[in-house]
Order: sequence, then C-alpha cells, then structure tokens
Amino acid sequence: MDSPKKRAFWDSSPDCTHVHIVCGDSFAEGMKQALTGLGWTDSHKLVTLRENYAIGPLGQLDSPEGRKARSEWFLQNIIGYSTATDECEEMYTELMDKLVQVGFRQQ
Repeated sequence: MDSPKKRAFWDSSPDCTHVHIVCGDSFAEGMKQALTGLGWTDSHKLVTLRENYAIGPLGQLDSPEGRKARSEWFLQNIIGYSTATDECEEMYTELMDKLVQVGFRQQ
C-alpha cells in the first residue's frame, strides 16, 4: 500500500492506450491485480480517486471553497477525520494534473 507521502496515481507512458478511473484504494488494488493477470500493466493505467464520495457534500468540488466545505463537513460529522484542507488541495491538484495528462480539460 502507498505511504501517505507517495500518492502518485500513475506515470504517463508512451505505451499507455487505456486509463481507468476508479474510486477507492481497495478497488484500485483489485484492478491492478486484474491488469497484471491479463498482462496489460504497460498499456492500461489507473487513476485512483481516494476520497470517499459515498458520503458528504459534493457540490462545487471544482473550487477551493467547495473542497473546503467538504473537508469541514467531514471534520464536523465524522469522528476521527483529521485530513487538513491543505492536504486535500494538494491531492486535488495532483489528481487534476494526472487527468490533464490523459486529455481531461477542466472548464
């Protein structure tokens, strides 16, 4: 499992023909195993959304204010939640950078 310091989603590669976007580390690990079993690890890459999107507000996640509101909701409603807003912004920026690499354009 990746350490908190190493959150790289995937590294671009000239052999990459498919990018799979998955939610959750558990599902990502299953996909990695499947891709390895099929021999597709060079041509298929994963982008992992580590946030739990099943709960909490989702409005305006494309803005710093929306992400801050979501983080504050978790701090107020989920016991033991301690992710700092700065860390969430860093993760979001890293995710957007990876999505741009595969042709996603943010409006």
